[in-house]
Amino acid sequence: MHTHIITSFRTKADLNEAKSIVADPKLFNVEGEGYYSWTLKPGILNDHLYDLLKIYYNDFYSHDKDYFKQNCIPVLDFLATKPTENEIWDYIEEGTSNVFCISKCKHLRADTIMLTREGKVCMRRSKTIWTFLIT
Repeated sequence: MHTHIITSFRTKADLNEAKSIVADPKLFNVEGEGYYSWTLKPGILNDHLYDLLKIYYNDFYSHDKDYFKQNCIPVLDFLATKPTENEIWDYIEEGTSNVFCISKCKHLRADTIMLTREGKVCMRRSKTIWTFLIT
């Protein structure tokens, strides 16, 4: 099982229907007519990613202090500097971390942050369309 945090997506759905895709639409900027582009507002990722990953990594790696220190602390130290989203992408594209990586996908049109049950965090940029069930 994986959990994704959507950072951007595009939908053709009516604006009111599209709001049912995200839990809190106020966290996103929405633009467009016909097709709507949703992007996480600047600062949301910077304000919350460090705290989220600190808890997440502790849940997975607290039993292995050496692994935590070697693999998670460098990521948390980097995120503590409040990098921009572009700086985050640059960091993970360097490929120096086993627990903060890029997930390559060809079947989605949504940038996401994936939290895996293996304790890894992967950011995903993709090209095609997701299908959402609107209830």
